[in-house]
Amino acid sequence: MLRVILFFIQVFRTILSLILKTCLVFFKNNGLYIRNTYEKKYSYPENKKFDAIFEISSEGEYQQSISLIKEYLNQKQKILLVFCSLSVVQKCEQLSREYDDLNIVCLPLLNFNYFSIKWNPQSWEVTNIMYLCRYDFFPELILLGKKHTNFVLISASLKGYSLKNSFVRKYYRSCYQSFSHLIVVDKNEVNKFQKMAQHIRIKVGDLRTIEIQKRLKFADKKLADYPVLRSLFDSLKNTEEKLILGSLWAEDLFLIDKMEIPCVIFPHDLGEKNLNKIESKLESMGKIIIRIDDKTDKLVTNSPNCVYLINIKGILCESYRFFKYAYIGGGFGTSIHSVLEPYLAGCRVFCGPNIHRSSEYDFIKANDSVFIKVVQSSIDFDFSMSENRLEIKNISAKEILDWVHYA
Repeated sequence: MLRVILFFIQVFRTILSLILKTCLVFFKNNGLYIRNTYEKKYSYPENKKFDAIFEISSEGEYQQSISLIKEYLNQKQKILLVFCSLSVVQKCEQLSREYDDLNIVCLPLLNFNYFSIKWNPQSWEVTNIMYLCRYDFFPELILLGKKHTNFVLISASLKGYSLKNSFVRKYYRSCYQSFSHLIVVDKNEVNKFQKMAQHIRIKVGDLRTIEIQKRLKFADKKLADYPVLRSLFDSLKNTEEKLILGSLWAEDLFLIDKMEIPCVIFPHDLGEKNLNKIESKLESMGKIIIRIDDKTDKLVTNSPNCVYLINIKGILCESYRFFKYAYIGGGFGTSIHSVLEPYLAGCRVFCGPNIHRSSEYDFIKANDSVFIKVVQSSIDFDFSMSENRLEIKNISAKEILDWVHYA
């Protein structure tokens, strides 16, 4: 029954793709046009053989998978890396320049064609193993994965599963049952997955901790390229109460309205429109704002209670190391962003109430609850710090590879 439903969904998507592509001529340079360009540029190479397939979407999924991808590449395995979101294009392109054995493909959504080998992943060549990450359960990927003896889901989670309607739950359940191996972050979910499918082999671990700890180890080297920002952190070194706000949205700003401590803001969206929106809100609160970007050549401080707005990409993780307290944005919107990065950097972490999609929150709450707290207003912040931290046992990429292939 499921296969019949998926067949009709895929035929409908094929028709929809044809209609959308026909309309592209009238909408040049919009999002669909750009996606079409990347799908054509990085299409499936039909004449090549691969040892493993990885599919990722977001930046978080890239970080979850990258150490494992590199482990295969370092063993001279040929890898097909499929990316869905255009937000990871640059990282995938950079990786493909570093490794000759890596081919990247933009998942064909706009060009999907059920009747074409090139444009339907379900028809792609079967490899030794296939990896998905988190929730990218496109029918064609699941059907391709089911053809593999080893079909692995990285960072498997049932977060939000019970909130979905019955049809979606049945679909997700059938998807989970398609995998041979699951890597789960939250040990409390192991029994739930085993009840869902007894044949699945499960390992508890978070591959992302490896990448985060690598970045934190070389934080000083990375920040050496941004002397003004490093100078700011050094100037705040002896200030006990200070707050870094990572992946912040304008909806989070009300929390610092009454605060009289230095705040360093890293917005999630670095577009000029969003930065202006944040500045406007801060000005309405009477805050003194200092914007810092990669062209800023001098640090100016007018008050010990300044708000520093950082317009520099790719250094948030490294910056957490210079703070004891961090607020992570998104909790008053769809869901919080990564709380694992500031936690591993040694921060006590605050976030908004929308935590239903974050397995990282559950992990910290279950193992080290004093270091993470949901806040609804500024009075909920507690700037006190316990010295007892959980020792996190890393799981290595090689350990995962050996477990999948040889255990």
